[in-house]
Amino acid sequence: IYPSMMPMAPALRSARKPRQQTKAILALCLSFLYVAAAFVSDPLLTRVSPLANLSRCRRLVAPTSDPDPIKTSLGAVRLQLSSSTGPSQAAAATEGIEGYFDAWNRRDFGAAASVFAPECKYDDSLCNEPLKTRDSVRDQLSRMASALPPGTKLILDELAVEELGECVGARWHFEYRGRSLPFSRGCSFYTFDESTSLVKDASWVVESLFRPDEPGMALLSAAAPVISLFGQSDLPTPLPLSVDASVVERYFDAWNKRDMDAALDCFVDDCQYEDTAFYRPFKGKAKLRDHLEKNARGLASGQIMIDGVVVDNERRTTGAKWHFELNGEVVPGASGCSMYEMDHETGLIKSGFDASGSPVKLSQGQANLALLPMKFLNDLF
Repeated sequence: IYPSMMPMAPALRSARKPRQQTKAILALCLSFLYVAAAFVSDPLLTRVSPLANLSRCRRLVAPTSDPDPIKTSLGAVRLQLSSSTGPSQAAAATEGIEGYFDAWNRRDFGAAASVFAPECKYDDSLCNEPLKTRDSVRDQLSRMASALPPGTKLILDELAVEELGECVGARWHFEYRGRSLPFSRGCSFYTFDESTSLVKDASWVVESLFRPDEPGMALLSAAAPVISLFGQSDLPTPLPLSVDASVVERYFDAWNKRDMDAALDCFVDDCQYEDTAFYRPFKGKAKLRDHLEKNARGLASGQIMIDGVVVDNERRTTGAKWHFELNGEVVPGASGCSMYEMDHETGLIKSGFDASGSPVKLSQGQANLALLPMKFLNDLF
């Protein structure tokens, strides 16, 4: 946890105005208070999510009972559904997610939770265990709202809806009085039940207060030789790409192979990429290359594996859900969701947004401690 807080020092140095310095100092203090509260309430709250959670997620994304699944790269699966049900399924999925956001803003949490199946899996990046029922989702949404300033709105920024309505990706942020709350942006990924058109699996990832940033990656780079002593030093061979692999899947595949030229070929020249593990966005291919290469050095034999992908050709967006593996082993809690916007002319990635899960996990009742910095900084500034 401590290395993840160290990068706030450069933020303090780069904040030249007194107002910016005050914000940075307060964010640093709140970080320490948040972690201290977690340890005081229960030292076990800082453990990462169990490995079993990921295996259940994989079974949901890639069920073996469906006929003729088409495997994409990195283990993601697109399910083949009847084309006649496609438009109605996609419309129902879109209406369900938009209705969920609308109900949340009306504080009608019963209606918001009604888009979920009675027995479902809702993985909140702040919680150490996923929610498993519609009622528990409703209660968590209510607790979340109570931790935010009254009148806070949940704004839907982008959607990516699969043509057949099987999955939906979303990018969003919280707003109060027309202004974005600090540390409130995120992405989510929803998988629908084909028979009921209800959400059976959801991943909700809000940007973390803890950000490795450049110093964190430097520490990982220094530790890479030591890490390699305890596992394989060579990168595992990724699964071959399918013939219909999306540009986002090709990007992930190229990074996993450490082929940065191929990875950058997936982006337009004036791209913008934002990784919430870092403080500033990366603009242009030159800065993006530097970012990708530093990550590759720091993460040594790490691989980013796609669990689900949604390609929306109408909106020109792609949503993805992923997790991280080191030396071929799943890293518990190292997962997230992303949203990409495609260029209309070239079909390449125009902008990207990665929301990584928090390294500190709390119980369901205490997870909303992480929302307090949003409320405090908004009230102060």
